[in-house]
Amino acid sequence: MVNQKDQERLLDYHLRQLEEAEAQAVVGRLEADAEFKAESRAIQRVLQLLNTYDVTAPADLEQRVLQGIDSRLRPVKMDPERDGRPGWGGSLLSMRDMVAAAAMIAVAFGLLVPAFSRAREQTRRVACEANLRNVGLGMQSYAAAAGGHMPFAGHSPGAYWLPVDKPGARVADNSRHAYMLIRNKMARPEDFVCPSRPDSVVMVADRPEIFETFPELRNVTYSLQCMAGARPRVADHPNMPIMADQTPLFANGRFAGLADRKVNSPNHGHDGQNVLLMDGRVIWAENPEAGIGRDNIWLIQGHEQDRYHGIEAPKSDTDAFLVP
Repeated sequence: MVNQKDQERLLDYHLRQLEEAEAQAVVGRLEADAEFKAESRAIQRVLQLLNTYDVTAPADLEQRVLQGIDSRLRPVKMDPERDGRPGWGGSLLSMRDMVAAAAMIAVAFGLLVPAFSRAREQTRRVACEANLRNVGLGMQSYAAAAGGHMPFAGHSPGAYWLPVDKPGARVADNSRHAYMLIRNKMARPEDFVCPSRPDSVVMVADRPEIFETFPELRNVTYSLQCMAGARPRVADHPNMPIMADQTPLFANGRFAGLADRKVNSPNHGHDGQNVLLMDGRVIWAENPEAGIGRDNIWLIQGHEQDRYHGIEAPKSDTDAFLVP
């Protein structure tokens, strides 16, 4: 699948803005990846189309535009010598000048807006990493006081960690374990909200002790290791993922039923995800196979189930299974 990052790399390649080693890597992928090659051809066609426009800005365009701003209260008149039509008096900007100015503005927006968008997303990604690092520090503090274990709000036999439409069914959502950090003042509510998610809402924590878990799904946009099974210990598996950007397999707390189980988190446009490891480190993973032995952090190890109901549990203490 060609993502936004791939498109940006291809555009830089065609504009000859890549270093030689990066350009060679793009060439290698073009030879091996048909979808990547098709995207490259589409970008090349757009660039060729832009090259067909012969618009040349005059050398004194800047001065003319400034003059136009200064005299903005007067109507703009066409230059009869340039326009070739009688009856037009005065001179300020020719039609060709205005077309050139419009073209320059369009090109500037076309180049600068994506660059600004990339810069903003990179800033949000770094802030997201900082959030997970803060949560990791809280988990380290909790583990130091709990025999090395991760935050745990208790086990409820027979309870579901997903909402279910079943009369009498008990629900004990998985996020309540992470909420222990807020109750014990080991993390802040804002640490649980990815800055790249415009639909998120930071929990108001005037009295966190009155809640057992986050009041709204929007209060937490990260996924935590499913605590329904074996509880991992920091010292035993320091490289194991314990939390990450929100899993794409669930939406609004329910199983989304995606066919592609290797898709990245929606938090950062499916380009990848920040992943918190047991030892407190945060890594950027370009695919979900970031667990021990390339374990897919969204799935139960060795079981790509058609549907999750909310009673499933990791198969071992090294099985990363991150859920809402």
